Amino acid sequence: MEEPLNNVRNTINLLARILNAKIEDEERLVSIFRSIPVVQDDPNWRCPREQKAVGTSELDWKKIEAHTRQYVGQKTVGGRYVSPDALLRPKPTWDMIENKESVP
Repeated sequence: MEEPLNNVRNTINLLARILNAKIEDEERLVSIFRSIPVVQDDPNWRCPREQKAVGTSELDWKKIEAHTRQYVGQKTVGGRYVSPDALLRPKPTWDMIENKESVP
């Protein structure tokens, strides 16, 4: 079931953003998302890989997850999430393609 999303850029539930792909064909990407079934509680199910909608990318989930945990951990230790005001600021953003922070 498709649900519209609110603007999540400044939600307090979002700790950081990680850019891991450049979208080259948004219509194709939406089509892919709409065609892949949501499967839960099946440890053998694997999402089919479709890369025709993205250009430059880092799609290795283990790398994405490890880097994201490290990045959010560094921000946590640095006090980025301590004050309520900080949680409302634009979210820290790491660009995995350029290997640099774009929003501190």
